[in-house]
Amino acid sequence: MSITQNIGICGKMFSGKTTLANLLIEKFNFKRVAFGDKVKLFANEIKKVSPDFKDRELLQTIGDGARNIINPNIWIDALFYTIENESDKNQLYVCDDIRYENEAEALRKKGWLIFKLQISEEEQLKRMKSKYPDSWEIHWERRNHNSENHVDKISANFYLCKDIQLENLADEIEKLLSRVGVYDIHEFSNGKILSVGGVLTKESPLIDKKLLDIHEFGGRENWLVTAFVRNGDSFIANGDTVLKEEDHVKIVVKAENIQTATALMGIKTTDEIKKVVIIGASRSSELLAQRLYKNYEVVVIDDNEKDCNRIAENNSNVIVVHNDPRDPQNLIDIGVNSNTAIVALSKSDSKNIVCSLVGNALGVPEIITRVNRIDYMELLKDSSIQATISTRITAANSILQDVRSDQVKSALTFEDTEVEALEILLSDGCHVLNQAISELELPENCLVAGVTRRQKTYIPSGNWKFANGDRLIVFTLPESIEEIEKTFC
Repeated sequence: MSITQNIGICGKMFSGKTTLANLLIEKFNFKRVAFGDKVKLFANEIKKVSPDFKDRELLQTIGDGARNIINPNIWIDALFYTIENESDKNQLYVCDDIRYENEAEALRKKGWLIFKLQISEEEQLKRMKSKYPDSWEIHWERRNHNSENHVDKISANFYLCKDIQLENLADEIEKLLSRVGVYDIHEFSNGKILSVGGVLTKESPLIDKKLLDIHEFGGRENWLVTAFVRNGDSFIANGDTVLKEEDHVKIVVKAENIQTATALMGIKTTDEIKKVVIIGASRSSELLAQRLYKNYEVVVIDDNEKDCNRIAENNSNVIVVHNDPRDPQNLIDIGVNSNTAIVALSKSDSKNIVCSLVGNALGVPEIITRVNRIDYMELLKDSSIQATISTRITAANSILQDVRSDQVKSALTFEDTEVEALEILLSDGCHVLNQAISELELPENCLVAGVTRRQKTYIPSGNWKFANGDRLIVFTLPESIEEIEKTFC
């Protein structure tokens, strides 16, 4: 077994890029390269500073200046030139300073996996003050530099995501395991309608066709493409939309039709998960094992003998293995295969990430990872699978809900787009009642994607007429939120 793909890492200041890179270097003998290497050398020539000069403002000025004046790919070309002239052609590389979309895309086209580390401003400030107690204000002011803002637009194969509370962790993971092969699941109408996100593969029947002309999957009564992201830009879909390979799409389906979403994305479904291997004998691991053993063969593996003994003594229905889960042979020995999911819940960030990489290299179809340092990590699938899973951004969506109208029952943002989804309850007196969708003068970037009426769910067509008590799911871009609320609330 070996890891054969280079890895790129993006994230804002103090998000942990260097820590992850050092881990790959230590455990898998990766070699660090960076777009900023040549920037530092250039700074050395013009300012007579050392190549490890730490004046971030100077380096940002030089880097952006060369991109804008000479060539936006100047530092990309320099990095590839360095790699191509290395004597060892089998060397694996990690690049830990991806800041722009074109940098991530250039690496991805070369077969690199992209990790994206996400950090809250609260945690970012905490780390700045800890590392630079006397000068943190300078770093804090630089967090809104152009190179930092571009990070938000970068998509990735692996994400460090927001927190899920321990008491909800088992529920979330159980949900994820039951829906292998899909990406970015969000529930509406108490789980009756799903928004499923993913990347279109070359096998997708949606590619190079107008959505209006696609009939082999039953039409709009079963599914609806609501939004897509292309080259970092977000769009609301319509009947004239023509999608391309590698577009990131959001598809709304009824919960029972989730396989339709995967088929439309061209995702090859994996074998049914039969075994769950839990990395780490932590308290959260024990709680999860107690939830899963009735539906799965559950194996807990950890190199901490005391913790293993505790779980073994209290859970007779769970297999507990005292061994190092970072060793690929140990995972092979316990039967890790294409019918296996790995859930990494140890107390150690490095152990969780390494085990996830090992599982990825072994071809495990489903990997979910928690990283304690920034609370929670959902490890997304590799580029060969072209399918990933992500949970909702709980904190952000809670804030959104607080600022919406009373009729807006939920509000949701998505990690890789500017798209928002609103769940709106139509009340008596709303002026859209008895009107068809096609009769409304809705904003161009607005789409009514789902309706729940009397406990039944529908994917509406333009002829759908609204009634009192309808629960709508509306996809839109931020600039149209106010107009939509005036229309439906």
